[in-house]
Amino acid sequence: MIKQILQFIKKTQFAVKLARAGLFPLIKSLKTFRFSKIFAIFFCRTSKESLQKSLDSFCQKHKQDKVFCAFAGTIFSAAPLFGLPLYFIKDLKKQNFDKEITLKNTTDFASYGFYLNLLKELIKKDFPQAKGAEICFKKHIDIIYDFRLWGADLEELKKALPQSYDINWPQTTQESLRLTFLQKYRTLAKLSGEAQKNTVAYFARLFFEQHLFISDWKSILCSEKNDIALLEISPIQILLSEDLLFIKNYLQKKQKPATFKQSQMIYSLEKLRQSCPDVDLNKAWDETLKQNFVKSKAVDSSFLSSLKKHGVIYTKENHISFPKADSLRYLLDSSRHKKDPRFKKSSLLYALLLLLACWLCLNF
Repeated sequence: MIKQILQFIKKTQFAVKLARAGLFPLIKSLKTFRFSKIFAIFFCRTSKESLQKSLDSFCQKHKQDKVFCAFAGTIFSAAPLFGLPLYFIKDLKKQNFDKEITLKNTTDFASYGFYLNLLKELIKKDFPQAKGAEICFKKHIDIIYDFRLWGADLEELKKALPQSYDINWPQTTQESLRLTFLQKYRTLAKLSGEAQKNTVAYFARLFFEQHLFISDWKSILCSEKNDIALLEISPIQILLSEDLLFIKNYLQKKQKPATFKQSQMIYSLEKLRQSCPDVDLNKAWDETLKQNFVKSKAVDSSFLSSLKKHGVIYTKENHISFPKADSLRYLLDSSRHKKDPRFKKSSLLYALLLLLACWLCLNF
């Protein structure tokens, strides 16, 4: 009961923050904030800015809170599932990465329980189709809580596609990640045309060759040679054949998502478009899609006869016909042997034979 009261207080405080930032419309129709918005409505601020700009300002103000960013990223990546506008947290800070750097973990995880419970409540009351969002949020928290797990994800990404940095594992701990850069990188407000082409090609190899997938990333690192690398990423996921088929259908037919993972894939593709506005993603990936999704043709009968003529044995697939389950139901009856006349009086027969054998042994 006490935990529920504390959660309600924290949720009301969060609603008030949103209202003061001009974001009350975001929670206005949500059942999760049914009672909290009664208090938040008194703190609503009318802003001349659009809802998008107000959201930009709010996220920039709280971008140092990694737990909030993980929560917000999980919520934003579910937007395609509900036909809502897409929003990407912008990284406006320009950075240089050269030689050895150490990333420190200064995140306060005190709010983790609140955001986790809030996400559960949002899925239960307002967005039941977003099943799986809770697991993704937990995994994201794991890699920002323990930088060794973050390093393991980067190592897996590095094995899949070469990155121009090494992870200094002896100096990497839960609180810090030590990286050695083999060439100088920097983050840019806008990638050059060549860097955009390399980025699109990088994600094509990541998706269709390595079958790996990341739904979100903070920024793209670019070198003087226009080589690109990823550093601050969401947890790596595996792409199955049906996931790759969905990517193809979304690019070519704008197929709508049916699951949270499919929604994340759309979010990732659209963020890639935003990062590389000068590259037509469909045209750039046209050849890759053709190579990965070749239509199978029926085998020519003359080809089969030619194989047989040259001694190649080819047999057609034999379809196994399984009996109906009801026909085997009798096997579940453990006492069925007692009803079978073949087993009746068998124990008496064995007893008589045993007595006969004993009598013969005693008398002869």
